[in-house]
Amino acid sequence: MRAVQLICILLFFSSCSKDSSENLPCNKTQSGLNGTVNCITLIGNKTLVAAGMNNSAGAVSQSTDNGLTWNLLPTVFEYPVTAIFTVDSLIWYAGSSEPSVYKTTDGGKSWKKLWVRTPFPPQFRQPVRSISATNDTTIFFALGGGFEAGGIWKTYDGGTTWSAFAFNFEIRDLRFSNPLTGIACGYGSVICTSDGGESWQPSPCPNAYFMALNQDENGRWWAVSFNGGVYFSDNPALGWKISLAPSNLLSSRKQFRCLLIQGRKITVAGSEGIIMKSNIYDHNWTTFQSCLKDHLRCMSYSESEWFAGGDHGTIISFNGF
Repeated sequence: MRAVQLICILLFFSSCSKDSSENLPCNKTQSGLNGTVNCITLIGNKTLVAAGMNNSAGAVSQSTDNGLTWNLLPTVFEYPVTAIFTVDSLIWYAGSSEPSVYKTTDGGKSWKKLWVRTPFPPQFRQPVRSISATNDTTIFFALGGGFEAGGIWKTYDGGTTWSAFAFNFEIRDLRFSNPLTGIACGYGSVICTSDGGESWQPSPCPNAYFMALNQDENGRWWAVSFNGGVYFSDNPALGWKISLAPSNLLSSRKQFRCLLIQGRKITVAGSEGIIMKSNIYDHNWTTFQSCLKDHLRCMSYSESEWFAGGDHGTIISFNGF
């Protein structure tokens, strides 16, 4: 009886205290993929690239009209594409769930598989989650899976010479602010480098499942967690502070998977189409329900519009923030 009463009390407070949300007007477009859209990025001149799963394999799709229409590129990857990075309009890198890494020098028309020739324990060979670079040829691939296995692959020359690090935690995102300084985040951990990725040190951080990070115009780092939290740090070597407290039983916020900073605006998104926004200066967050109630896994920005990729090959666009 007491258990029933407790459940009723929790349901009552949940119905009274859940985060309120506004409906966010947006447009839906099919990317050409029929599975998850794992990544989307802007090349320039209204050209965007999206990648993910198509017919249980991997594929890349391109839009040259700022997301109005999308066309699949010809290459079919053996496994779903989980990350993509564009150096310029012709040179791109991609990573898959296998994991494998690929490079194109003709804007996605053809791809070459890169062989990571460095010792690396098999149990740490997890999906490529993020790709970053410090210059045109020094590229980093972050790997993670199973919560307790991750790694960072680094090529010094565009795919010929490699080094690798293995970690006992899943890595979800990796970014560099300059050729020497970078941060990676993942399951319960944030790590930093100050020597261009030759070594990595732990950053004091909350015990959270970090999914994505980014840096604003003032040099402040931001990170989101799977349990609906947003964190920031002016010096990751010293620790992190909370901008938005993680979700709890009385919150309707869903798991965050991606983060985008455009000027002073910071936008985070996650499951069931939930999107939240704030100004990087005030930590006042507004919740929106998008027109796509799927998991939103990635975001990009072009020509005053935000783009987010979800399940079933759908990409939404929205503005007016």
